[in-house]
Amino acid sequence: MKTSLLIATIAALVCSPAATEAVHPEPPPKPRNTQPARPEIRKHSKFLKQLLRDLARRDKTAASSNGIARGDYNGDGFADLAIGIPSEDTPAETAASGAVVVIYGSANGLRPEGDTGVPAAQFWSQNSPRIPGTSEAGDRFGTALAAGEFNGDPFSDLAIGVPGEDLTVGTSAKSNAGRVVIIYGSPAGLAASGSNVVRASQSFDLFAASLSLISFAESVVPDNAGLGQSLAWGDFNGDTIGDLAIGAPNLAVKYPRAFNFFADTESGGVWILYGSLGNGLETRGNQLATVVDIRETTGYHYGAALAGGDFNGDGATDLAVGVPDQNIDFSGFGPLQQRSGAVAILPGRAGVGLDFGRGFQISQSTNGIPSDPLPNERFGFALAAGDFDGDGRAELAIGVPGQAGAEFVVNGNDASLLRDAGAVHVLRSSASGLLTTNSQYFNQTALFGSGNETGDAFGRALAAGDFNGDGRADLAIGVPREDVASVSNVGEVNVLYGSAVGLSTIAVRAPQSLRDSPLQAGAEFGRALSAWNFGRDEFERRPFISVPIRRPTADLAVGVPLKDVSGQIDAGAMHIFYGSYFERGLTRTGEQEITQESPGVPGSSEARDLFGSAGY
Repeated sequence: MKTSLLIATIAALVCSPAATEAVHPEPPPKPRNTQPARPEIRKHSKFLKQLLRDLARRDKTAASSNGIARGDYNGDGFADLAIGIPSEDTPAETAASGAVVVIYGSANGLRPEGDTGVPAAQFWSQNSPRIPGTSEAGDRFGTALAAGEFNGDPFSDLAIGVPGEDLTVGTSAKSNAGRVVIIYGSPAGLAASGSNVVRASQSFDLFAASLSLISFAESVVPDNAGLGQSLAWGDFNGDTIGDLAIGAPNLAVKYPRAFNFFADTESGGVWILYGSLGNGLETRGNQLATVVDIRETTGYHYGAALAGGDFNGDGATDLAVGVPDQNIDFSGFGPLQQRSGAVAILPGRAGVGLDFGRGFQISQSTNGIPSDPLPNERFGFALAAGDFDGDGRAELAIGVPGQAGAEFVVNGNDASLLRDAGAVHVLRSSASGLLTTNSQYFNQTALFGSGNETGDAFGRALAAGDFNGDGRADLAIGVPREDVASVSNVGEVNVLYGSAVGLSTIAVRAPQSLRDSPLQAGAEFGRALSAWNFGRDEFERRPFISVPIRRPTADLAVGVPLKDVSGQIDAGAMHIFYGSYFERGLTRTGEQEITQESPGVPGSSEARDLFGSAGY
């Protein structure tokens, strides 16, 4: 019988005075403790940006801004796009301090240069006026992004992950402990200074918090905790005001074994902050979720991916937590399948918040999941929630970029072909929540009849949106290491459309494949995805109806952070594909490529900036 080993625990955080930044930068994040330690490299090293680029290529610094996007910072009815540039130098001597560019939507789509009534593009860093903190080398401001209405007004607000932030209290300093910065929306867009400020910007970190010991676990904020590596918004307590889930996938957690506490490094955790009317996000009533296993949890990276969705239709958002490096016991007798991966589901509850007591885990060892757990598959690396069948409840898409293209048994042992081809599992929803029965399984062969190839990483990024305006969400799937026409790691995005029976390869319209043009080796088109309605809505005219019917559709932003721009290696780009009601989905008509060389976009393309690592 397949078993579930994950137990989520809750702890209330009592926040003490805010931490200040460290005076002396410390080394950048180290690899998992299961790997040999590498020599110390200080953050001011001239090799830092090269190091971060290499880590990104090896999936060690994967951004997580998955889920359903919502970002209308000036309240004009059109979504705006925030683009993370985690390796931007701000200023030039602070390598990889990071930045975020915000481009505003309009009836004519995204307008970097601004337009009548449309704000010009903005550039945000920790050196911007009234933004907490100071830009320091290796901060990686903009690694993850999420937007929600955290103070209950008509304007979306932006949460920015800064997982490389160094913090100190008194004489104690921690490198890469991480923090999250919140900038609030206004009639003029995001504003932290000037006359348009609705709410002062905020900063949250775990370092100065004390954690009550509850039921077997207590958190430790070590070097490299990485708070802000992932983010997701939702209304977890059903009060109509947005709340924020913040991943700290490298958080250490102490567990009692043999009457002693042993810290499991990089076990991971998720910190939940609740919004309030007028005041925004607060630490009052906050929660901390961690993973508890009967075995050691070192390197599980609980919270590496997050997505919020109402899986049972009760009006409160539920939270899906990716644990992509969890070891799974498939047979019950071992050995463990190393880094097979899992997803924890934490139900939301009106008037309460996330109800961890009703939480449960899903993995490839769960009954009903149509595959077996194998090592390094990383089930839960990416997550997205969307109502794919239009019944008013969200389904959950789970990316498994390490999934083999074919699994079989040889002499009683699991084996595989086409390693890291990738796959996506989709869990259906019901009035009682997510179901594992009748779940769906997709890979490139399922979508197109062929196409599974070793190393494609299908499912590394996900985004849900209604691209054809039929009232059902569709799913965009990143395949960043797809080879095209003998050009390696060009990347592409596959799009699967919703129907009355859920995602389908035959209903409504056939799956799509979107690619960059011209092709560029190593660009990895599709490493980040975000979907929302940036504008350019279509209008349907019907006989005997004088007023055209507006047909809004979601649009798709595709991150290409490893693309070379104007001769600058890995400067990065973002592509925008607009949805179409009449063309029944995403179209290349009016496609935009946005870089820091585009008119109106602040800054300039520089080597290894990784523009487009995150989008929301």
